[in-house]
Formats: sequence, structure tokens, C-alpha cells
Amino acid sequence: MRRFGRRVAFALFVVPTCLSVCAGCASNGSLPQQSASTETNEGASAAPSDVGVQTTNYEELWSATTTWLTSVATCMNDRGWEDTHVEDPDSPSVSLWDDRGNQPEAHDADLTDCQSLAGPEPIPPPLTEELAGERYDDRVAARNCLLDLGYVVSEPPSRETYVEQMLAVEPTWDPRMEALQSTTDAGSHSEVESNCQYQK
Repeated sequence: MRRFGRRVAFALFVVPTCLSVCAGCASNGSLPQQSASTETNEGASAAPSDVGVQTTNYEELWSATTTWLTSVATCMNDRGWEDTHVEDPDSPSVSLWDDRGNQPEAHDADLTDCQSLAGPEPIPPPLTEELAGERYDDRVAARNCLLDLGYVVSEPPSRETYVEQMLAVEPTWDPRMEALQSTTDAGSHSEVESNCQYQK
């Protein structure tokens, strides 16, 4: 019997991205959104009760997010949602796996409550030219990995162009997304996820 679940990646990146769905699984509903008044790409000020942990680099962000998601997962487990757990802890791919089963409304109510009890999500480090440049280098490395696996991926923009787009909070070059969109094969998706992860 196939289990339908969702691997939900919370907002870790400066540029908003879609919620990711684990290869071979199907999304069966939208994740209830946690209200927050902070702006993750600028670390904007908010009411004190709404401010999460401000991180200064991506390693701190992955660690703090793992801690936050673990609190959410533990809360969900305590409420009977035993399949909810954290995947890829302390990494750029850290995410929450959950299964709504045949009780989506009850599940979503508990998830919203557990997110609230866990407190605000950690705040990504303020975006700088240095961090944008590091992310560019990381994307180039991922592209080389994808090419080695046989995927066709576009040429990268110049470093200057990429950094300018990042600082302007515009959509940026995403070689992994290109590779994932080039095929519907679940095995290929797993290959990309396993071998060519972003590190920034």
C-alpha cells in the first residue's frame, strides 16, 4: 500500500522557492502557513514575540532550522502523527516529512499549533555580496556535478550578474531545478537529490 506524504522544505533561502515534494510521493494538500512579520531576506525588524533566532551564516541556519523542525516533529509525534520526522538534518536540504493520512483537517490544525508552539522560524543570515558570491560558486559546483551525471544544464551567468540578481531578490540561475524539470523519472530525481545537493 503506497503511503502518500510530503517532504516539506521550510523557507530557508533568501529567494522564495516552492515547497519541495519527495520524489515518488504525492502532495495531498497545502501546508498551513505560519504567520510571521519578519522578512527573511533582509532580517527586517518585527514584534519581539515574532522574532526567530538570527543566524549569521548558513551553517548556523541549517542547525537552527533542524532544532526548530525537530520541535515541530516531536510535537506532532506526541499528538499521534508518528510518521512526522526530520530528514537531512543540519544540511541545506533539511526538511519535515509528514503524512496527513485520511485526516487532513485534523493534521493541518495540529501542524499549525505545533509550529506556533515551536516559536518563530530561524532567520537566514543577512544577504551580502560575499554570501551571494558563495552561493554562485556553490551553484557552479552543482552544475559540474549534474554534467558528470549526464544532465544538460544551461551555462551559468556571470558571477557579477548572479550577485546583482541575488541582491535585488530576483529569480536566479538554478541548475538543479533545470535538471529536475528535464525529467519526470523518479529515479533521476533521486539521483539529483542524493548527489548534487546545494551547500549554500
